[in-house]
Amino acid sequence: MLRTHKQKVAILYADTGGGHRSAAQAIAQGIQLAYPDLYDVTFVNNFRDWPFPFCYAEDIYPPMVNHARLVYQAAFRASNHQSVTTMVRRLYEPLSEKLAAEMLLQFPADLYISVHPLYNQVLPTAIIQSGSRAKYVSVVTDLVSGHSQWFNGHVHRYIVPTHVAFDQAVQYGIPGDRIRIAGQPVWPDFQKRLRLGGQTRESLGLDPDIPVALLVGGGDGMGRLQSLAKTIATSKLRLQLIVVCGRNLQALQVLDSVKPKIPALRVFGFVNNIPELMGASDFLITKAGPGTICEGFIAGLPIILYDAIPGQEEGNVTLVETHGAGFYCKTTSSVLHQLSNWLNDPTALNSARRASASMGQPNAAIDIAILCVETIRS
Repeated sequence: MLRTHKQKVAILYADTGGGHRSAAQAIAQGIQLAYPDLYDVTFVNNFRDWPFPFCYAEDIYPPMVNHARLVYQAAFRASNHQSVTTMVRRLYEPLSEKLAAEMLLQFPADLYISVHPLYNQVLPTAIIQSGSRAKYVSVVTDLVSGHSQWFNGHVHRYIVPTHVAFDQAVQYGIPGDRIRIAGQPVWPDFQKRLRLGGQTRESLGLDPDIPVALLVGGGDGMGRLQSLAKTIATSKLRLQLIVVCGRNLQALQVLDSVKPKIPALRVFGFVNNIPELMGASDFLITKAGPGTICEGFIAGLPIILYDAIPGQEEGNVTLVETHGAGFYCKTTSSVLHQLSNWLNDPTALNSARRASASMGQPNAAIDIAILCVETIRS
């Protein structure tokens, strides 16, 4: 029996927040579903090998966005220019050239898929300089407010989630024929797993006749998740609350000790059943992370955004509000007010549900996988 040679795909990500890893996993699942057993997929995260300060990016990111917002905002906006990105790239060239060459040797592949902008600064040029025939695709995971570091003219193909992101790529000099719009990569089985929401609700001991709100803060449980959860749990709302604290162990410990006044409170740490929890819920309360927002769209949940990282997530707020899928509530009291409005106004609630569902793209990961593989074959 002849053995079919599997082509190698390396998906490049970093744990600066949980969204990049989730996007990488969704794309890998999409490749496996679209092309069963044809590609050998490897996940690559070697940020620890990068030069200073990038080697500390994963450690710095959570405390920066949680406790030094003004500093993060200033840094994001000051660096979000093509001229600055080019200057930084040239400044680090002596170090990055060696790093990129080592990456190509350590992780040889026929196709590199980047879901993090910093890889785009070193790998595409290195591939050309090495004479490799490997292709490089960048899957942009920012819905609206992408950073200039995403964009490098040596990338073979860009796959972006929205028309706004397409226009931004063109603005940064990427030819339109090298850009495809395919949505945000979400696990391909997400929609199927939503249907298990009824069973999940029952297993959690939740009342089927009382609405359920799901409160999440990304993989790291960022923003005001702890204080907001405590306030909702001790409010007079006729509402059941599920809280996912992610890796925020402090929030998990504090909320575990809360004595709720609402009908039910369920608190979890890091979980792998977000689709089932969304299927069990009637509302989504979240920071403005692109992955969770797009999951909420697929679930058709009305969305309350309680926090947004300056710069990179601000555009996501506009996207949700412009399409009528939800609201940005800057204060805890405004979150309670909006929940109360929806609970008492079924017409407004159903309108937000329809708007949210209209934005859902459950097949995006498979579409992205196909576009990536097409790049190898072109």
